[in-house]
Amino acid sequence: MSGDDSNAIPSAVEEGTPLLPPRKKKLEKADSAAVGSSTVSATVFNFTNSIVGAGCIALGSAIGKSGGLVSIVAILFFAALSKYSFDLVIRLSREAAAANSAAASASASDAEAPASFIHDAAHATTASYESLGHHAYGHRGRIVVHASKLVYSYGSLVVYIKIVKDNFASAVVQLYSMSMARLPSSSLFVWDDRREDLVTILVGLVVIFPICLLRSMSSLEKWSMLKVAIIFSMLFTMIYLLIKSDYSEGMTITTYEKWFEVRPGFVTSLGSFVFTFVAQHTINITYESMKPELQTMANWEIVSTASTVLSAVISMAIGLVVYVTFWTDASSNVFSLYPAPSVSVALAKFLLSVMIMFTYPATFFACRELLCPGGTTRETTTAWWLLER
Repeated sequence: MSGDDSNAIPSAVEEGTPLLPPRKKKLEKADSAAVGSSTVSATVFNFTNSIVGAGCIALGSAIGKSGGLVSIVAILFFAALSKYSFDLVIRLSREAAAANSAAASASASDAEAPASFIHDAAHATTASYESLGHHAYGHRGRIVVHASKLVYSYGSLVVYIKIVKDNFASAVVQLYSMSMARLPSSSLFVWDDRREDLVTILVGLVVIFPICLLRSMSSLEKWSMLKVAIIFSMLFTMIYLLIKSDYSEGMTITTYEKWFEVRPGFVTSLGSFVFTFVAQHTINITYESMKPELQTMANWEIVSTASTVLSAVISMAIGLVVYVTFWTDASSNVFSLYPAPSVSVALAKFLLSVMIMFTYPATFFACRELLCPGGTTRETTTAWWLLER
């Protein structure tokens, strides 16, 4: 063989090695998917998206069963308690991650330590609710947290689909019919249960499912901002319905009964007040969606405070509007209480459905984190079946 390098025979390429190097742009997207890329303000909207959901609609009924002032106190109390729990989970997750990282470093220098222990400790540095449960109570703690998150998240997803099914199709039909000056009862617009199911499936495949395929919580920023705008639009629509409604004119109820009476249903309504602020199932993936340099306890406390306050204001406003409209007759199925279909009611139902569509992905991400191997690590966030931002 001659000494000329240009004539040298290239060495055998290892099997499985790609012939072409990956494109730089694709690598950059994979790297950004594996780490957070959200600012503090964007994370506030993402976390508000996680907090505000179907619970705000049920608040009117809970206030009607409990009483006005005591309900306001309960909402504020559970908002403050939830904010404290949000900060506590992140603080403990950070401490557990630091402890696991220190254990991994110490075990790496111990020749007698099992390789499996070193591997587990090295990979336990990712902050997650499940790893926090494992750090506190071992394998049983991880199983309990995993099962609790999965059951709650799955149950919430089922409720969200039910809300879309009950409101979206009928709202679209009413809006279209009234805009065309045609009665919703026309044979062309009579929607039976089967057609509502088909519309729900279509909405799920065309609208909800593609958003659920985004790679991380950071990708939900614009959708979360849009959802907050939709919530305020729905609130203003319900305020308009309150002004136009004469439902309470025939009711004989005193000021004391409206605001100061503590009704027997208060205890049974506590679940509705608590449910309004439940977001622990998405708290860790929301924290990890921030840029790495922003992942500090101080920044997280800003996020949790702003998100909790915004969520409390939105939820309390919607609940009180429903309560003042119907007082003790307020129901969780609020739109069925209005005497006749109208453009305003149909618009409110449509906005509620769209709001739930944008709420769905955050909870879906929590399920995906539990069911997909690797959680929110690079192996999951760079999966081929996930969409770019």
